[in-house]
Amino acid sequence: PLLPSDQVFLNHAIEKLDSSSALMLLAQEHRIQPSVTEAIYQQLQNRFGTDNIYHLIPPGHETATEEQYFSLLGQQLGWQRPCKDAIELEKVLANKLQQDQHLYLFLSRLEKGNLERARELAISLRGLVQSGKLKVLLLGGGKLEELKFKADSTSLLNIASIERWPELTVE
Repeated sequence: PLLPSDQVFLNHAIEKLDSSSALMLLAQEHRIQPSVTEAIYQQLQNRFGTDNIYHLIPPGHETATEEQYFSLLGQQLGWQRPCKDAIELEKVLANKLQQDQHLYLFLSRLEKGNLERARELAISLRGLVQSGKLKVLLLGGGKLEELKFKADSTSLLNIASIERWPELTVE
């Protein structure tokens, strides 16, 4: 369960996602707990529909191979066969976008695993986001912000707006 102040912030962030293609929620590491992630995902489902939102959680291991990394993401999208790379995952998403009006991705823990694979994913997602039918909400901390500013011009991270999760106060 979220604190009332967190709920106000999250409502604002989801409203902002409606008007932008990619939004990055940045919080201090201790704030990003599984219960918070689940509450965000639940709120996104309530707002955009359970069939239109996918929560993608990349492998947390730096040693994940390309196929391990993208196959896990493909499974989270409901794809039955292994995805061998970012290009194949992009095709899976493009096919889903042809079938649906809009899709929303909630991407958490991007900065926790293999950063080269995260970069490949962000590059693949940018073109789909620019189609106007895919919106992405990223959740992370300081390392995600570092990735944004290290990203090249073809990356989703490069175009994502930033919202900073307010720190807890006495109130």
